[in-house]
Amino acid sequence: MGNDDLYERKKMTNSSDKLYGDKGNDKLYRGAGNDKYYYVLYGGYDVIEDANGADLIYLQSIAKNQSVSL
Repeated sequence: MGNDDLYERKKMTNSSDKLYGDKGNDKLYRGAGNDKYYYVLYGGYDVIEDANGADLIYLQSIAKNQSVSL
C-alpha cells in the first residue's frame, strides 16, 4: 500500500471490474467495460485512465478538508 500503478489483469478487456485506490498516490488503469473505482478517506492523489464504458466513481467518507477534481 503506497504509490501504486494498478492495471487490469488482461490488457484492455471488456470486462467490468472494481478497483480501489488505497493510501498513497495511485494510477488506476482499466480497459473497456463498466468499471467501478473506489476512493477511500485520505487515499492520496489518484489518477484514473479508462478506455470507455459506463464507469462509476465511489467517494467513500470524504472529509471536509479534502478536495475532489473530476
